[in-house]
Formats: sequence, structure tokens, C-alpha cells
Amino acid sequence: MQDKGVVHNDLKGNNVMLDDHQEVHLNDFGVATWKGCVVGCYKASGKWLAPEVLQNEPSTFASDVYSVGMILKDIYEVMCFTSDKFSAFVSGATNQSPEQRPSIQKLASLLQDLKEQS
Repeated sequence: MQDKGVVHNDLKGNNVMLDDHQEVHLNDFGVATWKGCVVGCYKASGKWLAPEVLQNEPSTFASDVYSVGMILKDIYEVMCFTSDKFSAFVSGATNQSPEQRPSIQKLASLLQDLKEQS
């Protein structure tokens, strides 16, 4: 999506699907925008929305990173395991400051590293 300049703006558990090969697929692009656009008054997915989106500021790729971090936080809390590395990873992705969040590429790389270490 990022290579096309699209910000999803509504990433949450219900909008992320896994296929039989454990490949991730996104759905519900109803509020997707071009990078730098403002979503507007859409707030239905409150907990997963980045602070800047909730404040009607322009969406960036970091906005989607925040949402992915919140999804991972939900997974982490349900899985009942502790990992300082994973917890730090989620904290970075959900940083209140978009400039402090990792890129989606860095996020994917960190997840792959964690997967290989488990």
C-alpha cells in the first residue's frame, strides 16, 4: 500500500485476515486516504486510531504503524506470555509521536526477527 501512497486509516483486528498460508491480507479500505490527507470525523475505530488521526491531522504511514502496534498489543495481552523485546516493540509502534514510530518495513523486520528467535 505504501508504495502507492495509500494510508489505510482503519487497521484493526477485524480488517486483518490470514489465509491458509499465514499470509496477511487487509480489507475494508472505506476510509483509506492518500498520504497527508485528513480522514475527517471518522472515529469508529477509536482505540486503534493514531492520536494524530483522532485530532483530525493528516494521516501518514506512521498512523498505520500505530494501528498495527495496537493490534499487536491486543494479541500480546491475549497470548499470556511476556517478552521484554516484544513489549518494547509494541511501545515503539504505539508511540504518541509519529516521528518516533518505526517504519512499516522496520516493523516487519522486527516481527520476522522475533519469529525466528521463537
